[in-house]
Amino acid sequence: MKDWRVYNDVFIKLSNVNKPSLLIKGKYDPITCEVQTAEFMNRVIDKEVVTFDSSGHYARIEEPDKYCEVITSYIYNRME
Repeated sequence: MKDWRVYNDVFIKLSNVNKPSLLIKGKYDPITCEVQTAEFMNRVIDKEVVTFDSSGHYARIEEPDKYCEVITSYIYNRME
């Protein structure tokens, strides 16, 4: 919390995202809250949210097999 950048409002930058975007969050994630998820959903045009039921903020570490599956599927489906 000593890094001042954590206090910057980055939500406005989401409106500039013009590529397909995937938000992966854990059900028990103390950082990616409902407000942040709502901002992502409201500001990004081509978006998807996947919630990992057994993870906190580090889904890639807490559920690595599911993480790989979700990422692989997301990329593969965009290539079709």
